Amino acid sequence: MSKVNTDTVFAGSGITFLARLRGDDGQLITQASLSGVTVDVWDRSNSDVSVLSTAVTVTTSVFDTLQTDPRWTADTTGYNFRYDMADTVLSQDNHKYRVEFWFTPVTGSKFPLVWEISTIETLK
Repeated sequence: MSKVNTDTVFAGSGITFLARLRGDDGQLITQASLSGVTVDVWDRSNSDVSVLSTAVTVTTSVFDTLQTDPRWTADTTGYNFRYDMADTVLSQDNHKYRVEFWFTPVTGSKFPLVWEISTIETLK
């Protein structure tokens, strides 16, 4: 079952997306198990204007072994997907953004990883 992840960040700051993902077969995704990944971002507060639509480099965002570092706080097992989004993407104060990653496996069905991000302003 898919779920929508939520988060709040400061407008104009970068954000790192981390996840531990499994494919249709229940196995952890690896670089070889995917033929592609894309990311799309829409500004939900501005009539769903497209902010970003691009391919994600699988070799730098998907890990064949689970990673653990101080950024991952969910558990001690780790993550196998990381995407660092530039500070220019979620740039508007007090907006809601939809971020959708779409994973295309070599075999099986495409699947999404979705976040709803709210931004807040800084005072500087």
